[in-house]
Amino acid sequence: MNSANAWWAIRRRSWLALTVCALSYGGVSYAQSDVLAPEAPNGVTESVLHSFDGTDGANPVAGLLREDGGFYGTTSGGGASNDGTVYRITSRGTLTTLHSFSGPDGATPDAGLVQGRDGNFYGTTLNGGAYDDGTVFTLSVHPDPPQ
Repeated sequence: MNSANAWWAIRRRSWLALTVCALSYGGVSYAQSDVLAPEAPNGVTESVLHSFDGTDGANPVAGLLREDGGFYGTTSGGGASNDGTVYRITSRGTLTTLHSFSGPDGATPDAGLVQGRDGNFYGTTLNGGAYDDGTVFTLSVHPDPPQ
């Protein structure tokens, strides 16, 4: 590959990655936008661990936090009141909704979680709370022992 073709390949990958982010943020599902992503290198496989159906959350926009053999994350929508959730998922795809936001306790968690030295998880919501301007929340989780 000459330098002009190498530049094009890098430029093309960057453009495709930006397009995927823009389409995903605009409401197009990840499955539809995956078609635009560059091919994975040989030996790399991807599999879906869980597909959210709305009742267990919707629109996971933040990264995952690995802890106690599981992964913790948030969804900005879905759940019991459609105000977002905090969930735990195992590497085998077993998802447990830990909290479903309802408005007064927050709504639309649009960021990931951090774990404090006390073992609790902390996060923020974009909406909800006393003035509907968001909340800072803590979640105490006592998981089952790893199996």
